[in-house]
Amino acid sequence: IIEKHKKFPTKNEIKQQLKTFIGDLEQIPSKYSSIKINGKRAYKLVRQGKNFDMPKRKIKIKEFKLKKIINERKAVFKINCSSGTYVRTVVEDLAKILGTVGHLTSLRRIGFGKLDKKLISLDSLISFMHIDKLIKVLKPVDYIFEGVKKINIKQTDAKLLLDGNFFYVNSESETITKDIPIKFVIASYKNKIIAIGKINDGSFYPQTVMNLNIRKN
Repeated sequence: IIEKHKKFPTKNEIKQQLKTFIGDLEQIPSKYSSIKINGKRAYKLVRQGKNFDMPKRKIKIKEFKLKKIINERKAVFKINCSSGTYVRTVVEDLAKILGTVGHLTSLRRIGFGKLDKKLISLDSLISFMHIDKLIKVLKPVDYIFEGVKKINIKQTDAKLLLDGNFFYVNSESETITKDIPIKFVIASYKNKIIAIGKINDGSFYPQTVMNLNIRKN
């Protein structure tokens, strides 16, 4: 225990302060996070006794609600926030504004992007392995990438990506403006995602490569 406080905010006090978190904000993540500082994880630098500042990051909170107060020390919240938001830090900031201290005891993701319907646990998924219900709950990989920039590539370019190389986006494979830098692009071959990467200076650079065996096709 790092710090204790005798103040326990009321339900009305909590609800009033939750409103101040809605919208575009700047957040300073905890030093015990996995964010890299000059190539090294922040939490490792802390353990080494290093002194450093955490960079601010822009986040957006669309919804922040108090769902239930369990007791004077514990409550349940629901938050709808942008990717990259450190919810643990949000909770600590809320406690600070309320004039007390607090921390996150558990965190459960109930949706992500289009996956905002009922999610199932891994145990439930395993129980569906040998029945038709499995087909109904599974979604294709590209389901979550709807609206993301995509390029259809040739087999030769796909092979380059599978080997970890970049390729030049030529007029034949181009479906977007190649001269404009894009940080998040999907490269597909025969309607199968080969890699997720970025386009810079007219070339596609893979960041995540799918393990697909296309060499025999």
